[in-house]
Amino acid sequence: MPQNKFALARYRLIDTLLRRRSRVKTAEMARFCRHETGFSVSQRTIQLDLEAMQHDPFLGFFAPIAYDAACRAYYYTDSSYSLARPPLRPEEAELLRTLRQRFADLLSPRESELLEELIERWADEAK
Repeated sequence: MPQNKFALARYRLIDTLLRRRSRVKTAEMARFCRHETGFSVSQRTIQLDLEAMQHDPFLGFFAPIAYDAACRAYYYTDSSYSLARPPLRPEEAELLRTLRQRFADLLSPRESELLEELIERWADEAK
């Protein structure tokens, strides 16, 4: 089975390791992916995955991954980052607030309040 079928699974597994540990080597990522998926993956594939997680506009992760040459390992420059729940950018929060105001008559007061709380929480994570 082609390795690219498991790319999303690898991205999530890499994210898990980078959130758990301060520095992670590609060999460790490859072993973890092999253990979790049951399929072998090369260190080069992991490096390409890291590059895609950082820069691929189609994926849109723009993960804050950096390389520590002294440790020869990767890490997140923003410890609060997660693929599972990326933070809102300021323009996204503003768009949601605008939509909330435009459709206020369709929302109950409680729904409007919950939506504002959600926007604030997501926006705060971006800071």
